[in-house]
Amino acid sequence: LEILTLGYLRILRGGKPIESMRSRKAQAMLVYLACTSKSHSREVLADLFWSESSQTRAMSNLRDVIHTLRTHLKPFVDITRYSIALNPKAEVWIDVAELEAALASIREEGETITAASANRIEKALALYQKDFLEGFYVRSARGFEEWMVIERERIRLTTLDALVSLVKHYAKESNY
Repeated sequence: LEILTLGYLRILRGGKPIESMRSRKAQAMLVYLACTSKSHSREVLADLFWSESSQTRAMSNLRDVIHTLRTHLKPFVDITRYSIALNPKAEVWIDVAELEAALASIREEGETITAASANRIEKALALYQKDFLEGFYVRSARGFEEWMVIERERIRLTTLDALVSLVKHYAKESNY
């Protein structure tokens, strides 16, 4: 399973888009589970995606989304009576996690960027096609929308820091 979030959302299984999963809330929940990399209680997810609804209605809507996730992504999600998470044993690749992991490993090397580090930064930054979930909107999901805006800004700032480091490296090397 591949989840491409840097730009317009695309969810691919075996390299092909999962076009039959049309529910925006199911797509958003999958992204949220993938980006947070942890299990979430059903109550928290219901509040995140249906904060404007009564708890009874929110839980009913959540059951519909869970059914959609089970139908289209059964081996990739762990759904219990109390919580939902991505299956940690399933092969799931998400571009934003790849970008952040690459940039974090480079930050650990320190202030001095080597030619090899610069090359890795360039490859990592190539994943950043556009802003996180650009153009993606989920109706009546204020909690998710707030999380998405914060993530978008955090990812943008991390990427800009990497670009600044790369520019400084190339300027120091007189490689314009």
